[in-house]
Amino acid sequence: MSKHRIVCVEHAQITGHAHHAHHQHTHIIGAGTSSDPSHIERRWRLDEILTAMRAGDIFYTQGETSHKVAEVEHYHCEKCGGTHIKTKPDHVKDNNLDELKHCPVTPVKPTRDRDDRKPQPDRRHG
Repeated sequence: MSKHRIVCVEHAQITGHAHHAHHQHTHIIGAGTSSDPSHIERRWRLDEILTAMRAGDIFYTQGETSHKVAEVEHYHCEKCGGTHIKTKPDHVKDNNLDELKHCPVTPVKPTRDRDDRKPQPDRRHG
């Protein structure tokens, strides 16, 4: 079992159908963890966080000003039917997941435009 401090989050608009009405709302779809809030040591997708939580890992936040810790828990969203994460309720605002900074966009490495393998002979039969 490991402990992971969430220092930033990624949000996305989620479309759900509750009570036959079309709903759009925001959920956390990823997070960055680190022991130091000034940089990210690891990026996590929501499914990776949920899997780690099921395996016994603990995710938490810590307020930058209050220094209060809030444990992260999973919940079922009635609007979209998905499983998502939130901080356990307390009376501190700066340790809530929704109050954390957004994770910076990670640049995507360019893919190779060419294949460096040696050409293979044409094996078609004429």
